[in-house]
Amino acid sequence: MRAGGGFSRVPRAPEKQGLRPMLFGPRGP
Repeated sequence: MRAGGGFSRVPRAPEKQGLRPMLFGPRGP
């Protein structure tokens, strides 16, 4: 999960994934 910069800084904000999918997509996997 450390690889996902988005998930690391926003672990309790699942709705942010929808607002910034570009950060959770390429940075997640």
